[in-house]
Amino acid sequence: MLKKYPILRLRAEDFQFGDYNLGNLFATGLSMGFMLCIVNIGSVILQSSVNGLGTNVVAGHTGSRKIFEMMAVPSYAISMTIATYTSQNLGAKKIRRIREGLISAIGVCFIWSTIVIIISYTIGPNIAAALTGTGNQEVVDTAALYMRINSPFYYALCVLVVLRNCMQGLGRTIIPLVSSTVELVGKVVAVLWLTPVFGYVG
Repeated sequence: MLKKYPILRLRAEDFQFGDYNLGNLFATGLSMGFMLCIVNIGSVILQSSVNGLGTNVVAGHTGSRKIFEMMAVPSYAISMTIATYTSQNLGAKKIRRIREGLISAIGVCFIWSTIVIIISYTIGPNIAAALTGTGNQEVVDTAALYMRINSPFYYALCVLVVLRNCMQGLGRTIIPLVSSTVELVGKVVAVLWLTPVFGYVG
């Protein structure tokens, strides 16, 4: 490879970082770190409201969260890939390919979301019972309810994570951070106003 591809031969100047590169890397890394922190803080806030609804609800919610995380892996993987894909094509000045890749990524995620919805509304309770390892009907019903309410929103989640990572790939670090903050506000609203009125459905 070193013989055939001169671009792979490292030289001393390749290890020199300019101020722009360091600043750009730092800003992107900081933005992504804050974004993940904000999303996780929102999840902790939501969990705190669920904890007050009883042990069976907590057990069902915990089980359904595991299912959600497993089912969301393909969408998250595609969205992370689109960040690299976007930055590579931006560097190559192939803007049209970025648009095409974005549409393809969202399309694939939509197909997966449809599969998730079908699973949630057909064998969702069976998966919930298997993962929670309990015969307690309230636990299973809570987990199944979570899946049925959340799965239709996978379409919105796909668009959110793909666009957010695309923006990161474009070097637009502020907009993903703002969208994460809006997400956090939505979770706080759910905790303060919806949960007291509608219970777990809220």
